[in-house]
Amino acid sequence: MLRVNGDRLLARLRELARIGATPDGGVQRLAFSADDVAARQIVAARMMEAGLHVRADAVGNTIGSSGQPGPSIVLGSHTDTVPNGGRFDGALGVVAAIECAQALGETGFATALNIVNFQAEECGVRGSRAWTGALREEEITEAHDAIRAVGGAPDRLDTARRLPGELRAYLELHIEQGPRLEDAGVQIGVVSGILGMRRLTVLLTGEAAHAGATPMARRRDALLAAAQLTVAVNETVRNPAGESVATVGRMTVEPNASNVIAGRVELSIDVRALDSAALAALVEELHACAGRIALETGVGIECSDLGGVPPVAADAAVMAAIEQAAAGLGLSHQRLISHAVHDASLVGQLAPMGMVFVPSVGGLSHTPHELTHDADCLNGANVLLNAARLLRAE
Repeated sequence: MLRVNGDRLLARLRELARIGATPDGGVQRLAFSADDVAARQIVAARMMEAGLHVRADAVGNTIGSSGQPGPSIVLGSHTDTVPNGGRFDGALGVVAAIECAQALGETGFATALNIVNFQAEECGVRGSRAWTGALREEEITEAHDAIRAVGGAPDRLDTARRLPGELRAYLELHIEQGPRLEDAGVQIGVVSGILGMRRLTVLLTGEAAHAGATPMARRRDALLAAAQLTVAVNETVRNPAGESVATVGRMTVEPNASNVIAGRVELSIDVRALDSAALAALVEELHACAGRIALETGVGIECSDLGGVPPVAADAAVMAAIEQAAAGLGLSHQRLISHAVHDASLVGQLAPMGMVFVPSVGGLSHTPHELTHDADCLNGANVLLNAARLLRAE
């Protein structure tokens, strides 16, 4: 089994963590920000050090190619972060992918290989959606300058699209972002599928009125209706058996005063399920719940569907290669579902897809306290390296 240069990989991971570093040990590199652009430029430089030919596609995805002909194996992830996020989410996958390319080159293993740092994963998986042709021009209008700064051509968005058959397979190393591997004492997660996601925005319109002088029976309390809908969201996804989840994550209240009944509330609903039928059924049930609550409370409720990302299953051959690599390295492993959306969710529509998960300490992610131990980072990179080699050898 091949192994990565661990010191080099960890040094590059620390280097990225300094770009957008926050005082509490986290990282903030919001998509299209100056720090995001700086990180992309560092990634491009490290790709060149690895012997790759580097370019940016139209949306600003940074791509390093081995230059070998034929359908390519693609390894990658993203370097943008959520506000006040962590050092490992996305960044580990990019750094490990570059290290895999360099390690393969140093062993003389010639293969058609692409390494990609996807654009804007944390705000709508925009870079990988551009590969599928699903990204709309209006979604990047305000980001044109940042995209051009990394070599992109936002006025030629259609040229970023990739076609089925261009890619041999896609593999992504990622921290789990949950507690399952750590709780089970397992070193490697082999992702068997990624939940699909739909997002809704809900506007609840009641009537603002005096909190003391308005009788309870005369109220049209938008916040009360929002609270009932929030509970209904939780109960709806707890009823079906399986992996479905749903979250009310954002809520704005107007006029937001302690002595005024809320007249208007806007909230978000994030719904996730493992297959398209289950996802559609959950969204339909949430619409029905909103209708019932509107009748009961006298509050107007309008639900707008913002779209989302479809579910995707990992490819059997790619999962087998990941498992063979883990076993060959003497690492414990288990299959598990990813509840988080990744670039693999989109690239999996174009090519056989697989993901390697490594443990997150305490199951924490999207926080400055996000941590994956060095040994686990290297375990994941070594599995990624050998899985890519096994797939190319087929």
